[in-house]
Amino acid sequence: MAVLGDIIDGTGATITDRGWELSRIAIVSELSGVGHGMLNEAVIAAGVNIGDAHPTITTAYVREILPVAMPRAANQVKITYLYREFDTNANYAYQLSGDVSEEETTLYWNHGDSEFKNMELEYTFPGTDDINPDYAGKTYSTLHSSTYLKPRPTIRITRFETLSIAADDVGAGVALNGDIIVDRQIRYIGKVNSAGWNLRPSDGLSTWLCVDISASKQADQVTWQVTYVFQYDTVPGFTKGWASHAQFIDPNTGQPPDDLIDGTGNLYYTMYPAENFSLLQLS
Repeated sequence: MAVLGDIIDGTGATITDRGWELSRIAIVSELSGVGHGMLNEAVIAAGVNIGDAHPTITTAYVREILPVAMPRAANQVKITYLYREFDTNANYAYQLSGDVSEEETTLYWNHGDSEFKNMELEYTFPGTDDINPDYAGKTYSTLHSSTYLKPRPTIRITRFETLSIAADDVGAGVALNGDIIVDRQIRYIGKVNSAGWNLRPSDGLSTWLCVDISASKQADQVTWQVTYVFQYDTVPGFTKGWASHAQFIDPNTGQPPDDLIDGTGNLYYTMYPAENFSLLQLS
């Protein structure tokens, strides 16, 4: 078998509002098969497949392969490859929602003081208590724990991708595949935004958490439909949103002291490492 003819530049091209459409031709000779078997033999010999990038315009991909037996030349097949670029922006979807999750806490929002406070319950035992004489006349407090619904602002961005994002060094410049999607999941899921996320530049460090990256390969075998999900959380008066609140507990009373100092006995701990979300180029 021999591959003849111009298989690089083809015979023509069209530039549309969706990008390049190109044709590329190969002629395969010295084939031994007959009928469709000869066409299949020629396609295999030429070695170009659906989803392959064009050798010079690498943003265009093979969408159709048209093999035709040449009537005046025995055992020869002409193969026309049709390449098209993908308009990934045409399928960009930006969805805002308020997803709800359940949380347990001992804090409540005090509107009068505009701050979180403990849900403390006090009880003063009667001055005479025959059942618990040690408690008679004394006041004790306990912390109330409550499970509540917490809606969070949520961003979902769905887009079709043909190549890994150039600025993302995970698979940069390599055709997008399942392995790169997994690498991106490992890199970003469970991470918070570092400062200066270009999608939300005014939001501070650690206010957005990447909770999901999902993807499915499309029938064209070139594009992936990828969805990125981020959730927002913040604590009023505290710069790091996704944090866990902790207070010193007096071992004698089992309660936090009244004179706790913010930043010492009253702290918010960051729970997630930060990552540069700008590398995903989602805006």
